[in-house]
Amino acid sequence: MVAAVFIGAPTDPANAARMCPPVTLDDLFPPTTQPRSTPAPTTTIPGDSSSTSTTVPPDTTEPAPETTVTTQPAPDSTVSTSTPDETTVTSVPSGENPDPSPAPAPAPAPTPAPSPRCEPFRYSMTWPLAGDGQIISVFGTDRDQGARRHQGVDIGAPTLTPVVAAADGVVMKVVQQVGTEECCWTSIRHHDGWQSYYVHLNNDLFGTDDGLGFGVRPDLVEGMEVSAGEVIGWLGDSGNAEETVPHLHFELRTPGGVAIDAVPSVRAARNRADLVYPQPNWPYSDDDDLETEWLAARLISEGLFLPCGDMMTAFCPESLASPDFASAIVGHYTGRAPPPIEGRYLTLPNSLSADLQRARMFDLVSSCTPDEDCVGYGVPETELARIAAWARIDIMVRTLLPENAATAGPPPAINLPSDVDAELRLRAEGAIEECNPALDDQRLVGREEALTLLVSWVRGLNPEPCFEGSQRTR
Repeated sequence: MVAAVFIGAPTDPANAARMCPPVTLDDLFPPTTQPRSTPAPTTTIPGDSSSTSTTVPPDTTEPAPETTVTTQPAPDSTVSTSTPDETTVTSVPSGENPDPSPAPAPAPAPTPAPSPRCEPFRYSMTWPLAGDGQIISVFGTDRDQGARRHQGVDIGAPTLTPVVAAADGVVMKVVQQVGTEECCWTSIRHHDGWQSYYVHLNNDLFGTDDGLGFGVRPDLVEGMEVSAGEVIGWLGDSGNAEETVPHLHFELRTPGGVAIDAVPSVRAARNRADLVYPQPNWPYSDDDDLETEWLAARLISEGLFLPCGDMMTAFCPESLASPDFASAIVGHYTGRAPPPIEGRYLTLPNSLSADLQRARMFDLVSSCTPDEDCVGYGVPETELARIAAWARIDIMVRTLLPENAATAGPPPAINLPSDVDAELRLRAEGAIEECNPALDDQRLVGREEALTLLVSWVRGLNPEPCFEGSQRTR
């Protein structure tokens, strides 16, 4: 008999003693009863260095196991078993009369003791969505008219619902060939050896079904460490799920690469989860009632992620926008890194004594970070205007270059205009109208407002359109 040790089960001995082994497809459908599929091309399944070549149906993007281990007990031809209710029939050779005397009644068989019942196997994991969802398809269901079996759990939820890591681990594979059938999925090897797969991530630009969008977190790379609950992508309908409702195909595999029934584990994680409820199509958890909801969702589907915090589930709209935040937005639209812009610390109140001001500034440069306990660090409106004007000039210059200019060398360097020149340019182009007051050189801008201003100005739009008699107020 082979003893199997399954890492990841609860460590409480009392609970572990009552937990069943994980359920695999071979348990549900022994090999003699599993559906037969027509030969398909041999495909090397992307994974880590231990991956093997596996045959998968050509019309699916769900990953196949890295390795498949099936252990069948050897049949024992010397042992036969029967239940107490079975009737034993003794054959009599032809031509002989059976003994007419009644056979003695057999002794009653002892009543077997009831076998202890075990609880379904539950792997300790995090609910894989930063929001609610509903299980819509379970492990082992038919696929491709019975040619194969479902190896995961499908969780339905709105498009762009954040998908998070189910456990601490290392990214094994990132597949995000935008515009191809390979987009979009990823997998993680947990620190205990188990593996989780996240398939059918978004592949559409926001509000479309064009197959030209992003679904895996843009900076996610193979070998990267992730924590349980950290955003790794966004839910969608990529791969062979284009004709279905948006959902996450979540798959859980043993250290040996065998897919198991993850439904009990997923349900237990859902019951433990402290869920946030983002608006449909909104990828951050603190976006409710923000005017930038659609804008940030669109940017994510284009491959620009602007999170805050270690788990990357939030946007922090009220936090100050940093120079890097502004540069990322402008770089997204121009395709190249802009010149650096000036960041500033909040002006200390005049009511503070000189000694206290010096102490606060010393803390700031030595160990303080820009949160509510420190002096804030951000970007004023005038710096946003400078970088937005730079982006418009850069886009215009490259539009006017000859078609073969891309092969002639890098595009010409463009310097940041002054804050005065930037504002005049944006006003001349209608991005800032006469009703809008002069830009404030001292007020530091929050992330929500900075996003709205930069995207509008780069696109030549006024984020605060004028109405008759209107005047912007601070």
